[in-house]
Amino acid sequence: MKNFILISALSICCLFAFFAFTDSGLEDLKASLYKTELKVAEQNECIDDLESSLYDFSTEITSLRAENAFLIDENHKIKNELKKYAIKAAELRSELTQLEIDNYNLDRQLNTLINVRELRTKRQFNPNVATKDSFMPSPDAEGLTEQESAEITEIAETQNKINEIQAALEHRNEALAKIEQSTQEAFTTIQNNEAKIQFNIDVEPMSNPTAEYSDPLISKKPLYQAPVEQPRLFSELEMVASDNHDITSIELKEDEFYSKSPVYSLVENTKVIYNYIACRNDRYGRKIKKLKSGAKNWKYTFLQFNLETENNNLLLDKQFRMRVLSTDLNTYLNFTTDKQPKPVSWYDFQYEGEPVKISLYNEDNIKGKSFDIQIFYIVDGEEYLLEDFQKSIFEDGLQSIGKIDSLADSM
Repeated sequence: MKNFILISALSICCLFAFFAFTDSGLEDLKASLYKTELKVAEQNECIDDLESSLYDFSTEITSLRAENAFLIDENHKIKNELKKYAIKAAELRSELTQLEIDNYNLDRQLNTLINVRELRTKRQFNPNVATKDSFMPSPDAEGLTEQESAEITEIAETQNKINEIQAALEHRNEALAKIEQSTQEAFTTIQNNEAKIQFNIDVEPMSNPTAEYSDPLISKKPLYQAPVEQPRLFSELEMVASDNHDITSIELKEDEFYSKSPVYSLVENTKVIYNYIACRNDRYGRKIKKLKSGAKNWKYTFLQFNLETENNNLLLDKQFRMRVLSTDLNTYLNFTTDKQPKPVSWYDFQYEGEPVKISLYNEDNIKGKSFDIQIFYIVDGEEYLLEDFQKSIFEDGLQSIGKIDSLADSM
């Protein structure tokens, strides 16, 4: 009996020790899990910061490259204008030289005519009374000989020619001065543009439009491909039988709607590659993980996406539209952008072969808890949804963006 009691006591002690050890292990496990959760939260914040930095970097570089490309193009146009200015200035200087020569010759001719009249008059009148003005033609002169009338007419015509030449000289001098001023302004503009370009390149070397640049938010797949024959789309098989009714071949039968509907073909074969999506309460704040009541903490949405198909040239200059759909209410969200300050429920853009970047802002109370991004192809005002690439951003108030298509590849 004593042995039984002793064994029972030892068993109870072991049992307590086991439970104590188990509780201690659970506490350690809980502590370890809590530390892991904190670490994961910190890493998620770091990832958010990295994504935001990549988006800002991508936006800044794209903007700088576009600005530099514009300045280079502007300088090229201004230099062409300078060539025209130089040609025009040379023509004006040549005309001025010829006009000065003509003015000099006419002035000498006029002086000669006046001197001849002066000598003739001195023989007839007192030389002390005669002056240069007295020998100028007078329209009221009467009793003149035919020779004197011809001389007066010639003097008057010569004087008029001189006046015309002097007016032409003045006009051309003014035109030449304007050209020289425009030339100086053009040189100043070119120097300022070159200084701005160099400053941008010094700040960020990748802003040089001639340098190769790979956007960190998009995949390495080239945007443009060599044009290829547009693929034919087929919907069913057609059995072809011989005279003895044996099946000899199987041919693909082209569907009439597929072959005659390029709109349907483009919609079905176009992919939307979402590079970056961020929903924030503050423009430079953290990403939203959960919507508050009325989505009061959701003010800004930043998007970057690209369009791809088997031949991207088919997408160039096509019109598209972006909307944000409240899936639980089946209504579209109103927002403003930098290009459209008035709240509307759409953003239209023309695809130019580059990633599309959009910054949305919403001031009104947002109704709903689930939201999707939709991209439409626009033809004659009609919307054709790229249904397979509708992107969920919130579901029941929780962020549901998930993995971004090309960001993971580039990272």
